[in-house]
Amino acid sequence: MRKISGAIGKAFGDGCMLIEPGSGASLKTDLLLAAMPDPAAYVPVDISRDFLLESATAIADRHDIEVLPVWADFTKGHPIPTCESAVRSRAVYFPGSTVGNFSRSDAASLLETFGSMIREQADDEQAGVAGAVVVGFDCKKDQGRMEAAYNDAEGVTAEFNYNVIDRLASELGVGLDRDKFSFRADWVENEGAIVSRLWVDESHTVEMAGDVVTFEAGEAIRMEESHKYTPDEFETLARESGLGLEKIWTDEAADFAVACLRPLSV
Repeated sequence: MRKISGAIGKAFGDGCMLIEPGSGASLKTDLLLAAMPDPAAYVPVDISRDFLLESATAIADRHDIEVLPVWADFTKGHPIPTCESAVRSRAVYFPGSTVGNFSRSDAASLLETFGSMIREQADDEQAGVAGAVVVGFDCKKDQGRMEAAYNDAEGVTAEFNYNVIDRLASELGVGLDRDKFSFRADWVENEGAIVSRLWVDESHTVEMAGDVVTFEAGEAIRMEESHKYTPDEFETLARESGLGLEKIWTDEAADFAVACLRPLSV
């Protein structure tokens, strides 16, 4: 992001309200705010209230800009706050690879939601015309490389999935034992995604929410999916959501991309 922050800031233009869904610690946002010409406001959106307020305060301390935190689940849509400065346009900033965690249809719906945010009326007649959505996504690569990244030797991804079993056991009293499961992530071509599963190694029965549940050896629990796109595939996804591709940036290996999208019609 360091290399392209200037280009993104220029694409947003001056008087832009920057909206960041799932802002978290806003670590990537510092670079962009510094590169934006006279931004109107920054709107971080996150479901973790305490983390949101802490991060918003830190951004306000580092930048001379109005910060308007929104405590919400960004996937469900939310009102956009008004700010004191004149807003010429809105931009949605979603720079990580989180869009890949959604199914293709849900990703299209999410992009459509982002598009509606920048189309809403702002303070002058240019609002919506200059609006932009900037989204990061993982690119498709050699199957072996992708599977190796998720089936990592350190077991980081596996541990993330096993933690669900541990939490069910410790917090809900479900008698699940991680030693009776094996983790594996596989590339599923017709879904365009890495699918992570916990495979049942040993048949066993547990009580869960008052019901008796049997896990048969050889069955799998689908835990998560990570969708990958070629630039052309992502452009098609965006168009289905009412957004057109204006610019795309990739790293040197073309492993990751950031797309700048504009409304097809306002």
